[in-house]
Amino acid sequence: MIEDSWAETDDSIVQCLRERGAMSPADLALRLGISLGEATAFICLLVGEGRVKLRLVEAADSPEFDATPRRGRREHLGKPALAPVPAGDW
Repeated sequence: MIEDSWAETDDSIVQCLRERGAMSPADLALRLGISLGEATAFICLLVGEGRVKLRLVEAADSPEFDATPRRGRREHLGKPALAPVPAGDW
């Protein structure tokens, strides 16, 4: 039962990225109604499976980094440094 839920979340993440393009884990979490931690964990697993890839990583002390918290459905979400995209788009 839990594995079915995980598969649904995996598929929802990939589908969302296909439909809307690359986005931050925080935006993805907000769109899917999951926490930033959940989104990040799923993204890491999907990267390991080759279903999505990471395009950007940003240093927290770079001038472009915005650490201002944003309110999500379940938690405050800050701007993350990862941008997942479906693996077919690279």
